[in-house]
Amino acid sequence: ARTEAAELAEQVRPKIPSLVVRVPSGATVTVDGVTVPPDAVGLPRKLNPGAHEVSARMGEGPEDKKSVSLKEGESSEITLAPKGDAPAVPPPSGPAVVDTHAGAKVDPGPAAPKDAGGKSLHPLVWIGGGVAVAGIGFGTVAGIVTLSKKSTINDLCQGTRCAPSAESAVSSGRTWATLSTISFIVGGAGAAAAVVGLFLPTASKTKVTAALSRVDVGPRWLGVRGSF
Repeated sequence: ARTEAAELAEQVRPKIPSLVVRVPSGATVTVDGVTVPPDAVGLPRKLNPGAHEVSARMGEGPEDKKSVSLKEGESSEITLAPKGDAPAVPPPSGPAVVDTHAGAKVDPGPAAPKDAGGKSLHPLVWIGGGVAVAGIGFGTVAGIVTLSKKSTINDLCQGTRCAPSAESAVSSGRTWATLSTISFIVGGAGAAAAVVGLFLPTASKTKVTAALSRVDVGPRWLGVRGSF
């Protein structure tokens, strides 16, 4: 079947008429209402035998139309001369070019926008935020431990009398309560510092790293270690 189709196509090919449309450069050509691609203008165009309407236009100018009748196997050519100006071609974008001979500056188009760069937060935001997270986090843990110690004391004491082992729980509970209070104060100060940092000027393309390594706790003190 493919062989027969190929043989039939070869027999029909010489009978198909063709038309070449000559127009000024930049003109838009249509054949029977179908726009011809710019690269195909001026090349032979295969059409069915019979009458065809051909038109050409330059930009927004008036159309130049012609009717043509093609016979089997005929190769025809027509010329259209539409009036008007060709569509303007936008200039290429890029940096300005300087003519070294005349000393004139030629601007072929708008230059590509430059990278404005990212804007980072002030270091105080990261430092204050890290201290706030560490302080509030440890304060919460210390508060939970304090409540646990209080529960132990309640179990060891009846009224004003307490078992000897309750003394250790009382001392430990007071220490954890103090640490919890201090931690929340430090966390609140860190949060306040972070808020202040939001309103401070920052430098473009500045990378800031705030990494808290650990929180050190002693019997009467609380320390935060880290690199900023």
